[in-house]
Amino acid sequence: MVEPGGGVVVADLLESLEESVTVYDRDARFVYANAAAARPFGRPARELVGKRPWDLAPSDEVSPFRLALEAVLAGGPRTRTTTWVEAWNRWYEADVYPHPVGAVVLARDVTVARRAHDELARSEARFRAMVESAPEAIAIVDFTTNKLVDMNHEAEELFGRSRAELLAMTPVDLSPPTQPGGVDSVQYFSTIRERVLHGEAVGIEWTAIGPRGRVLTLELRARRLPSNDQAVLVRTSIFDITARKRAQEQLQEVQRLEAIARLAGGVAHDFNNMLTVIIAGIQLALHQLPKDHVACEDLENAMNAAERSALITRQLLTFGRNQAAKPRVLDVTAYIDRVAPVLRRLVGEDVEIVLDLARPLANTLIDPAHVEQVLVNLVANARDAMPKGGRITIQTANVVLDAEYERLHNGVPPGRYVLVSVADTGEGIPPAAKPHIFEPFFTTKALDRGTGLGLATVYGIVKANSGHIWVYSELGFGSTFKVYLPMADATLPSDDVDASQRAMSARGTETILLVEDDDDVRAVLRKTLQRAGYTIIEAKNAGEALLVVEQHHDTIHVMLTDVVMSRMTGPQLVARLRPIRPQMRIVYISGYNDARLDGPEHVGTYDAMLTKPVSNDVLLACIRDVLDRAPGPR
Repeated sequence: MVEPGGGVVVADLLESLEESVTVYDRDARFVYANAAAARPFGRPARELVGKRPWDLAPSDEVSPFRLALEAVLAGGPRTRTTTWVEAWNRWYEADVYPHPVGAVVLARDVTVARRAHDELARSEARFRAMVESAPEAIAIVDFTTNKLVDMNHEAEELFGRSRAELLAMTPVDLSPPTQPGGVDSVQYFSTIRERVLHGEAVGIEWTAIGPRGRVLTLELRARRLPSNDQAVLVRTSIFDITARKRAQEQLQEVQRLEAIARLAGGVAHDFNNMLTVIIAGIQLALHQLPKDHVACEDLENAMNAAERSALITRQLLTFGRNQAAKPRVLDVTAYIDRVAPVLRRLVGEDVEIVLDLARPLANTLIDPAHVEQVLVNLVANARDAMPKGGRITIQTANVVLDAEYERLHNGVPPGRYVLVSVADTGEGIPPAAKPHIFEPFFTTKALDRGTGLGLATVYGIVKANSGHIWVYSELGFGSTFKVYLPMADATLPSDDVDASQRAMSARGTETILLVEDDDDVRAVLRKTLQRAGYTIIEAKNAGEALLVVEQHHDTIHVMLTDVVMSRMTGPQLVARLRPIRPQMRIVYISGYNDARLDGPEHVGTYDAMLTKPVSNDVLLACIRDVLDRAPGPR
């Protein structure tokens, strides 16, 4: 429909348009259609006049265009709609305008744009699905505002906050005041921003605050995203490494303590050699002096000091797990009942000891003296943490540690354990001191309050018995030490005879081969044995001992040999000499006790074991006892 007067120009203009232009009457029938509108129908425009579009391109469903057209024809306002035409396999966008005749429709083919839009939507959906299914937390940060602008569900779970809460926050809001190394959190993320702006892919460790205020150790990987606007968008992948970091720290702590234990054992061994010389020398001097001699009191004081020093070396050997033990199948609950009065006297009247003991409690295999050392040291440590008094709770329980406990406490295998717990209401352990509390000589007490060997001794005892110890402490809320000892069902024969309780002296005329690589120790042992009437053949190492045995054709009744020597050890020397001198008795003497002779290959290969430092009386009693035994099979 073209008006006269200039209508030809308008008609030409309409026909030249790529956009479809149609006019409908009140019955939704074509009144006019330009060439672009008629083209999809595959017929001239004049053949459209008088027909409805849905009659020419039928569809099973009422199209959005039909609904929009009928709404405008019914008096509704201008509207826009997008319709998929199944018959043409195309998308059309139409603007429907009211008109006195009925309605005017301007429509355009938007198939290419719509398909691009749909593909973009599918791509975004795939990307969102990929992000949501990622095992790590993913967040996008706009560094122009420092705000989080997007994140996946894992991020919500990690921080224990809803998406709405996180969108109002910055990474600094999710952080404690300082980061690793003591760097201020604001400065920390400012540095990250600068690195990212320079195109660097950043990988750092981030300390953040998680659910219920829990401190998280996170690994943060950040890379800038391309953007068409002024935003500085950064994609971050966030991995929770809290458990892994804790396990690494615990492993490093265990390795550090193992190294210290080896050092402590070596130091104690050397000390025991020196103490052997000192104690034997003092005893030799005392035996030569009348009891009322003026020097005796000084020598006795020196002896007491040497014996106290020997106690320290025994504690070091325990820490280094070189201390000999006499394990028993023990009910720890029953044992604590017996020693409780001693523990109460130890702490004084202003400290209450509460016993929470499991009955029945499973057995464990341990030297009772070790249990006493553990309890005394832990209770004394708890007492010192409560200078104004308080309460110590000693608890025993049967526990089963599972794989989750192993994951959180590196080096603790799952299994059944006897738990011995000592908790106090004291001051707690400062965080800076906590990693060092099991080190020998480390103490936070005044110089006159202890040697710093108490907890180191506990650690050594627990490890020597295949157990595990963990400490839980918070400043102002006390400390709890938990000792886990493996449950045991088997029994072990006991040997309550201590060499120091045997005859105080014994003499003889037999021949003894003395093998000791420390000149001072060898000299004092030789002198002690010679004064008791024995004939002594000396060797300063295993090689020299082999030569002496080869050249000495008379009987050698006993070989007294060190265990640890350079080039060839005492047990290796015994293995070489056994075929040559099968009747020769073997007595070991070592600063390491008999912990190195626990293997089955050493069973029945020696007659006695002496621990340095050894007193002269104990040495002579041991030698006499070995010589007086009836010969037995080797």
